[in-house]
Amino acid sequence: MSSTRKTTKKRKTGTMTAKPTVKPQAATPAAPVPTAAPVPTAVSAAAPEVKVVTPAEDTRFLKKHLLEKVAERAGVRKNEVRPILDAVLAELGEALAEDAEMVLQPLGKVMVKQVKDVKNATVYTCRIRRSTAQSGDAATDTSFSSA
Repeated sequence: MSSTRKTTKKRKTGTMTAKPTVKPQAATPAAPVPTAAPVPTAVSAAAPEVKVVTPAEDTRFLKKHLLEKVAERAGVRKNEVRPILDAVLAELGEALAEDAEMVLQPLGKVMVKQVKDVKNATVYTCRIRRSTAQSGDAATDTSFSSA
């Protein structure tokens, strides 16, 4: 005696969506479209070109670069310089906000000429006057004393 076993396929669980059927339309010959003479249009201003700057072409001096240079010149680790640099930059920012004239040798004399409030920022136009005699000993002095 052999037993017959009925096999069933497992159904996928979930919902199935029916695909919309598209009936092919009969191709109709297109009527020739009369072409008009080209109308001259005014030349519109072209959108400005976007230039991609690679890291090798980037000439900005960022805070991380200043941190590295100061740490190297002072002969200390970056993590020792970071809080001092942050404090100096905060004080410079507060002095700019007060329109203070700053005399910061060997950087030079920094004068705020114009202040403009814009959306989410304040724009300062400054003038920096540097002495030409600073290219000598004062600018290249690398000696630091720690107390």
